[in-house]
Amino acid sequence: MEEFLQRAKSKLDRSKQLEQVHAVIGPKSCDLDSLISTFTYAYFLDKVSPPGVLCLPVLNIPRSEFNYFTETRSILEELNISDSFHIFRDEINLQRLNDEGKLSITLVGSHVLGSEDRTLESAVVRVINPGEQSDGELGFAESSSSLVLKELLREAPELITQQLAHLLRGEDGTVGVKKLNGLAASCSNG
Repeated sequence: MEEFLQRAKSKLDRSKQLEQVHAVIGPKSCDLDSLISTFTYAYFLDKVSPPGVLCLPVLNIPRSEFNYFTETRSILEELNISDSFHIFRDEINLQRLNDEGKLSITLVGSHVLGSEDRTLESAVVRVINPGEQSDGELGFAESSSSLVLKELLREAPELITQQLAHLLRGEDGTVGVKKLNGLAASCSNG
């Protein structure tokens, strides 16, 4: 995961002309579930998208506010994922990319953009929002990360590394921990 984040941040920082950008954006709450979902889904898209598409996990807060999210930071520190590789909302001009026709957006954890980003609605191609979806077993609403995990397991289970499995387990049991525990044992490091 850290390698993916570092590569994405580097490409964004050094590229004056981006061909196509697919931004994965969570809600402004930037809670652990939305961060996990944002990182994981962007990682998944990076692996399955055609060349030339830069898939970016965008944290929907300014960098200066990230220090307030102690639970989220703690999990990332456990995994040695440096926040220097994170892309925050104030570090990317999504409006310019949209105006140039180069932007597509997946929303995770929310079905609407914030009021300041309403002009980007035309770029939204996918919404992953647990909303009223239930897990089918106990009737509980699913988390965004569990929905992302289900898609990842269905479409590309080979992409789940031990680090990614640990990150997904960090969501305090709302993800398919039983599935992950078995999977993590058979995964390679990465």
